[in-house]
Amino acid sequence: MDTLVRHRPPKSEPMKISNYSKSRKIILIAGMVIAIINLLVIYPKEHSIASYISDYQWTFTSLGAAILLLLYGLTGPRFTQYLLFTFLNAILFASFWYIYSIWDTWSRLLVVFVGIPSGIITALVFFILRYVLFFRNKSLPVEKAQKNKLLLKQIILYIFLGLIVSILFIKGGDWWFDLFEQ
Repeated sequence: MDTLVRHRPPKSEPMKISNYSKSRKIILIAGMVIAIINLLVIYPKEHSIASYISDYQWTFTSLGAAILLLLYGLTGPRFTQYLLFTFLNAILFASFWYIYSIWDTWSRLLVVFVGIPSGIITALVFFILRYVLFFRNKSLPVEKAQKNKLLLKQIILYIFLGLIVSILFIKGGDWWFDLFEQ
């Protein structure tokens, strides 16, 4: 009887869009189209009538849908891992903000309005910078000693991003609105 030879794909394949399936390419294109429509049509329309950042309901909804589609299109079968990391990051930052505001009852609202969004933004920016800085041109597996250095660099990047985003949010929840309103 013939022996069954199993083909194992390489552990790390370079991220090339040309290697993606047709459905992933369509999802990527849909995410880009939604993001462009959001930035060119929905945001300017809501900006003309908005008084507060909470008035941008359609902007945030369509931007969230575009980010989810782009994340799924780029990560493919690892989408749930990236989504889980984003969810856990939101919980982690909400916990940090809860500890920060434990002495003041009214400041516990920071957990919802600052902790969760800062966790999500940190995770999404971390995904982008992690790919650009560390994994863009990698086509071969990384050795064990280099993996530890790479992990340390990623942890430092993550902590740095978390601090930057938290500082931006501690200066006010409407920092984005204040920045572009002037």
